[in-house]
Amino acid sequence: MLAIIGGRPQRFDDHVDLYHRALAQYGVVAALAEERGSYKPDRARFARELDQGALVVGSPETVAWKTAKMARDLRLSRFDLKYDITHLPRETRARTIELLGSEVAPRVRERLAKEPTHV
Repeated sequence: MLAIIGGRPQRFDDHVDLYHRALAQYGVVAALAEERGSYKPDRARFARELDQGALVVGSPETVAWKTAKMARDLRLSRFDLKYDITHLPRETRARTIELLGSEVAPRVRERLAKEPTHV
């Protein structure tokens, strides 16, 4: 992931080339996970991440519950959600964004108002 805050994105072309060379030389996600002391990705790990990990996936109610829990547990005053829905049709991506604004965010605010974080 590249965090490009401003300027021409094309100036990061060398970084992208480096990424592709490293990927070809060292392999995909499993090698990176092992190097960083993390879990290798597999179906069981994915399921655990959905249940108790960092993945926030599901219905608006599920996403709101998990987001509010993280915000409360970590005493957050701000929560930025990065979603990766690149391969979904445009209509589905638009619906996801709509649900985040119309259903998830209000439910998170409601939950945090009942049990506020201690920032």
